[in-house]
Amino acid sequence: MIVILVRHAERLSSGSDPGLSAAGKRRAALLAKMFGDANVSLILTSRFRRTKDTAAPLAHKTGLTPEEIADDSAQAKAQILGGGPCVVVIGHSDTVPAFVQVLGGPSGIEILDEEFDRLFVISMAPSGAVSLLQMRYVSA
Repeated sequence: MIVILVRHAERLSSGSDPGLSAAGKRRAALLAKMFGDANVSLILTSRFRRTKDTAAPLAHKTGLTPEEIADDSAQAKAQILGGGPCVVVIGHSDTVPAFVQVLGGPSGIEILDEEFDRLFVISMAPSGAVSLLQMRYVSA
């Protein structure tokens, strides 16, 4: 199983539930380009617009309807593990590191407020072995 975790793309600076800025829309489009043909089986977002807007291009390309991830980490883990062979989770600077940890990755990952380019790929083998690839993805 593969789990791809990203923080939402750049948001507008105003409002209680802001959408994406122009840079954020470009980054969301890049995410769809990167993973649109990766046989994604489930897309999970938070209840906030910026995560839903980040997921929208990928959802359009894959034909999937994003689902909201549970706030409780045990329930979120069950959603992810039950999501099929390739799950994309779009969260926040505080939730993405928590999801990485609950899935068997390391603790102590920090995503700074200005970092919208963090991407984590967790590979979970049938044996239970977990590997983590951390990278950054940059839109033009």
